[in-house]
Amino acid sequence: MKRLVLLRLVPTMALSMFGGHCVAATCSVAAGTVNFGAYSPISGSVVNSTATVAVSCIDYCSCTFGSYTVALNAGTYGTLGTRQMGTSTLRVNYNIYKDSAYTQIWGDSTSSTFTNSGSYAFTCAFGCVTNFTAYGQIPASQTTVQAGSYSSTVTVTVTYT
Repeated sequence: MKRLVLLRLVPTMALSMFGGHCVAATCSVAAGTVNFGAYSPISGSVVNSTATVAVSCIDYCSCTFGSYTVALNAGTYGTLGTRQMGTSTLRVNYNIYKDSAYTQIWGDSTSSTFTNSGSYAFTCAFGCVTNFTAYGQIPASQTTVQAGSYSSTVTVTVTYT
C-alpha cells in the first residue's frame, strides 16, 4: 500500500470596484484538504476524495449584485491536464474536477479546463456563503509509484466582477 495524503488548497482573492459602487466590502475563501489516504498502484482502482471550497462575502456599503469565478492553478507539480503530487523525483498523477462525474477538470479556463462561478445579491450587511466541491481523483494502475508520502499545494483564486 502506498500512502498518499494532503493536497492543500490555498485561497487567494482579487477584489474589484466597478461603476462607483462597492462590489464587496468583505470577502473570504476557505478551502479544505483533499486527503486521498492510501493508494495501491496494483489494485487497478482509482482513489477519489473531496474537499469544500467556501466563498463568503458581506456587503457593508450598499445593496449590490456581483459575480465571481473560482479558479485553481496546476499545483506544485505537473500541469492542469495532469496534476502531480510528490517531490522533485517521486510523483503520482492526480486531478481535481468540478463535477462528480470527474469529466470537467477544475482549472483556470485554459487547456480545456473549467472554473466554477457564483453570484451574490445582498440585503445590506447580510452575507452569504457558497460552497463548491472539489472532486479529487488519482487514476488507477500507476505502477511506477513508490511508497512514500505525497503532497501538492493548489492555489484557489477568486476573481470578483
